[in-house]
Amino acid sequence: MTPVEKIVGWVSSKPVWWRHAIRLALSNGRFTDEELNQIADVARMEHELLAHTDMFDTWAEALDITGYRQELHEVSLTSISAVKGVNALAEGQHLMFTHQGLVIIYGDNGSGKSSYTGILKMPA
Repeated sequence: MTPVEKIVGWVSSKPVWWRHAIRLALSNGRFTDEELNQIADVARMEHELLAHTDMFDTWAEALDITGYRQELHEVSLTSISAVKGVNALAEGQHLMFTHQGLVIIYGDNGSGKSSYTGILKMPA
C-alpha cells in the first residue's frame, strides 16, 4: 500500500473538511489563504453553522487518488521540532536527522530519547 493510499484510508472515516483539506493538499501541495477559509467554511457547513452550498456534496465525496499511486520524490524526515505536551520534553528543542546514513540518539536517562521515539511511533 502506498503512502497516499494509507492517507486515503485514514481520512475516509474523518470529517468532510478533513477529506477536502487532503484533496486540496494533494492537488496543490500547500494551502492558500482562500483555501484555508474554504476548509473552515466546509467545517461550519458540516456542523450546520453555515448553510450548505452546492459544492458541499462534491467536497463530501470519497477522495479520488487517480494519478497519485506512485511517489515521484523520496520523502525523508529531516527533523522534529515545535513539540508541545509530550512527556517532559522541553519546548523549543530541535532534533535534526542526517539525509544519509544512520542516526543514533543517545543521552542520559530522562533526557527524552523514548519521548522522541514515541512521537515517531504515534498513530495518525
